[in-house]
Amino acid sequence: MNLIENTVTSCIHLLILKRHDRTLAGIGSAVIIRYKDRYFLCTVHHNIRNPATMACIATGRTNGENSETIEIGDFSYVEKFSLPDPTSQSLTEILEGEQPSDTLDIAFREISLLDNIVQQRRVIPTPDGDFEVPAGGKSYVIADDDFDFDTNSAYSFYGRVRPAIIDGKFLDFEENLITGINLIEVQDLFLKFDLGRSIVDHSNFRGCSGAPIFDFEGRFVGLVSGGSRDVTLPYIYGFRADKLKEFIELTYFREFPTQPPIE
Repeated sequence: MNLIENTVTSCIHLLILKRHDRTLAGIGSAVIIRYKDRYFLCTVHHNIRNPATMACIATGRTNGENSETIEIGDFSYVEKFSLPDPTSQSLTEILEGEQPSDTLDIAFREISLLDNIVQQRRVIPTPDGDFEVPAGGKSYVIADDDFDFDTNSAYSFYGRVRPAIIDGKFLDFEENLITGINLIEVQDLFLKFDLGRSIVDHSNFRGCSGAPIFDFEGRFVGLVSGGSRDVTLPYIYGFRADKLKEFIELTYFREFPTQPPIE
């Protein structure tokens, strides 16, 4: 699959709905990853942190005048812990550490593989001309392999931005495909990318939060988390995919010792 097609079809569009009347409050992005033969919907915590709202998958179909949605339910998310030993990097030790402070910008939950999410046909303008993403189904990302981040690679992500919301209905949007950005720093939990230009306006990217980021080889490296507060700067941050897998491992695959029965 072409890198642009992979970047577009792997982005799952979220609609953030108000719980009390199911009107639209905002949009976001997510990705479905396959890890150890189980499927997980992954996004960023700031998409779902408001308890008065809920995140739904936009299937790409319509239900009357409204977009058809799949209600996801509650996500797992991980608290930010202080390590008891500042020199330790073990997430297992984090679980035995001190009390949590604030949350990390990551959220995930196990799901059944969904086969009714539609990828609508898109014609994406690129510096090399228009590229057609054909109609079909959305794709998931196989995330079993580990690899080193490559600062010599070019990276890409995609999402819906600048939604037109009138009377709680999702009427229109723009799409933003970002390609050719450079990885300039690998941080403890985040990747720092240089867009090559100033951000200028955060609304150019806001609906991309939670979208998967891919390197030039099509490998999933992270989730779009945010950009520099100073819009004159060119920096976009992504939560690291390898750390995401570690948190999923601890949440869903960690074996806890069993207690002997009380006699």
